Amino acid sequence: MKQILGEFIEHLPDQAESLELIFSFSTISLKQRWRNNNLVAHFLADYFSTFLSIEENQVIEAKHTVHYITNELLENAIKFNNHQQYQVRFNLHIIPEESRVILITSNSIERESLPRLENLFKEILSGDTHNMYINQIEASTQTDDISGLGLLTMINDYSTQLAWKIETLPSNSDLLVITTMAKIVINNV
Repeated sequence: MKQILGEFIEHLPDQAESLELIFSFSTISLKQRWRNNNLVAHFLADYFSTFLSIEENQVIEAKHTVHYITNELLENAIKFNNHQQYQVRFNLHIIPEESRVILITSNSIERESLPRLENLFKEILSGDTHNMYINQIEASTQTDDISGLGLLTMINDYSTQLAWKIETLPSNSDLLVITTMAKIVINNV
């Protein structure tokens, strides 16, 4: 099974500058890993900023954008990952000729979680994200359910374009791999 939601780019340009991180959960507890998300987000924002050829105030804004989105993507990937079966993967791709940065996370979920996530993804791609954001802020005070608030913030505050690829894990048909792609335009990368 393979499903694409949104404008997912399966084959990124070869000339893109990239970095991949893989997170294993066998040696560090989930709580410790969670605390490290912010550190990883800072590192990736700093790494990314070395490729920028823009004014200092624009660099600060671009770093903040990459930091926020990285942190949100990692939190979601780690929170929803089936830790015994799959490592979380994070990729940063810089495509200078398009002034674009692409952040990608992959994590596994149990098949039974798919309908809720799939509905959320489809609603985000086709709905009014501004109204969804306001409604979700109000609703999030009353529930711990999958809210999508971080995804909506990425779209509304950082003009991020999101897409997803959902695939069956080859070694276990009860697990799916969710790959989230966040595309950000940063002028003069």
